[in-house]
Amino acid sequence: KPDFLKIKVDYLKEHDKDELKNFLFLFKSIGIKTIASFIDTEDDYIYAKDLGIEYFQGYYFRELEDGNDS
Repeated sequence: KPDFLKIKVDYLKEHDKDELKNFLFLFKSIGIKTIASFIDTEDDYIYAKDLGIEYFQGYYFRELEDGNDS
């Protein structure tokens, strides 16, 4: 079984919130952790957190770095 389920926040916002909560509960009940990706705003973060998502990725937390030290 997979360890994680990664879902884009746009996908979450396009579907019924109650159905998503049930869907995510099912995955959690079998030990699969959830990650919301493309979290770019505080609203994205709050929405995903309210659904019960456990982990988050996106520009809201930290801008990507170009890898140059100069």
